[in-house]
Amino acid sequence: MVSPCHPVGLEDAFMGSSVNTSLWNTQGKQSIMSVQSGRLRVAPEDSIEGAQWVGLVTSAAYDLTGCAVWIEVPNLIKNGAQGETYWQIYSGQGVGRIRVRDGTLEAAVTDGGPVGEASMTYVAASHRWWRIRESNGTLHLEASGDFATWQSLLAVPSPAYTTSITVGLGVLSPSNDVNIGQGEFDNLNLEP
Repeated sequence: MVSPCHPVGLEDAFMGSSVNTSLWNTQGKQSIMSVQSGRLRVAPEDSIEGAQWVGLVTSAAYDLTGCAVWIEVPNLIKNGAQGETYWQIYSGQGVGRIRVRDGTLEAAVTDGGPVGEASMTYVAASHRWWRIRESNGTLHLEASGDFATWQSLLAVPSPAYTTSITVGLGVLSPSNDVNIGQGEFDNLNLEP
């Protein structure tokens, strides 16, 4: 299968030893985020008072028309107690988001209010890759275990904001949780 195009310049293999600040703006608790061994890693601390959140948002806006954005998510933070790992497109008008929390893979699109939602049990072997794709007036949120076969999570009419979106990813860990583990991201708009 030939991959759809992706916005020009929006690629990251997470190489080196730090976040590419020409591509990303960092948000939240930076001390729990690092780039190691070709992956972006987020390792929230155990037993911390207050939620821990960290994320990256693209410093530029992109047109998603006829294109896609995808990412590999090899590891998630602990799924329980409202911890979540997410991937999204965003504008001031709405969000298209794929996330996992409490063992559930969720897909949702908003545009000044809810447009569509779907959920299913998260299966690591089937949901390692997350993709948000626009095609012929439809916004598709999809997941794959191997990058070759994609499962539709949600398809809705493309919101007008898909012509100017930022892309974001991150994790949220709730207050006073333990054994959180680490979330990992890799291969932004790169094929395996």
